[in-house]
Amino acid sequence: MPADQNTVFHPENCQLNQAGKVFYLPTSISIGVHFDCTARAGTYILVFVGGTIGWLDAVDNTEAKLRRTLEDALAHLATVRASVDGHRLVDLRRYFVESPHLFTVDLPEGALFGLPPGPLGFLGGGVFLMLRPLSVGEHTIRLFDAFDDGFQASSVTYLTVVPAT
Repeated sequence: MPADQNTVFHPENCQLNQAGKVFYLPTSISIGVHFDCTARAGTYILVFVGGTIGWLDAVDNTEAKLRRTLEDALAHLATVRASVDGHRLVDLRRYFVESPHLFTVDLPEGALFGLPPGPLGFLGGGVFLMLRPLSVGEHTIRLFDAFDDGFQASSVTYLTVVPAT
């Protein structure tokens, strides 16, 4: 989605492109972002706790070069934390995954980070969780990640789960 709609810069858009049996919890690349979202009962919650992505460019112009850059960046992921309704989730590193191969995203006009429109190859890695469906009602999900170079990101999502219709 274009940067002017993406939840990275527009947390009010957390409902955009949400459909089906999985709700993708929005993510942040800054500190203290708050999201107010609604999901239907019975919906699984996909959570990106922390990590990074990279894309093919003039320097990292092959999958092998991009993978080395990504792995170097991920080696500096120092902290990942998550909690749901005040209950801290533990042993998050066991949910670390890395792209097994290059994947292509067809970027729109005005994409994040000024990337050009059209197909572009990406690799990514980090800690991902798939939460079981939460009960109907109000929930709070807190996320934090930090790299040893000082980069940090955190968010609080106030998630309202409504009855399925």
